[in-house]
Amino acid sequence: MVLEVNQNIPRVHGDGLVHVSQVDYVVENDVPMFEIPTPPPDDTEKAIAQYISEMVPDGATLQLGIGSIPSAVAQNLMDRKDLGVHTELLVDVNVDLWEAGVITNKNTVVKGKMVGCLALGTNKLYKFLDDNPGVELRRGSFTNDVRVIAQNHALISINMTMQVDLCGQCASESLGTNQYSATGGQLD
Repeated sequence: MVLEVNQNIPRVHGDGLVHVSQVDYVVENDVPMFEIPTPPPDDTEKAIAQYISEMVPDGATLQLGIGSIPSAVAQNLMDRKDLGVHTELLVDVNVDLWEAGVITNKNTVVKGKMVGCLALGTNKLYKFLDDNPGVELRRGSFTNDVRVIAQNHALISINMTMQVDLCGQCASESLGTNQYSATGGQLD
């Protein structure tokens, strides 16, 4: 096994820890973490977020995707109580909700823990994750397992899509013939 070591990557709890005895080679690469800030929502996105946020009850477990609408939804949830997070992707707004005391993870499968598979955001998120015992990064085979997801209380999944046709079919990977993203865990 080859292990890349980077002092800028946060140390996270979960099932991704590797003991040095399992490593054949170590590569040191202290490059800065890739940051992707969420663009501010426009008026249409704020209106959509308002409708969505009204459907999120106290005690729900959230799966928030990346983008301006999920971010705007989260900003509208600052008055909720005891939300939890079980998601594939942890993003900056998870930190906002945690710091506001909205996220407690009382009703999630992994009690008291914000669970994700990966994280993408800004240094604010990465600093929050660093050695935070309230967060666990797990394998996708756990976070995206429908049997595990179903055990969470009142799971609300909020994802972005790029296009929707008149039959309700969504395309999140492309805009027309141009590849934009990948499916990620949306099917789960």
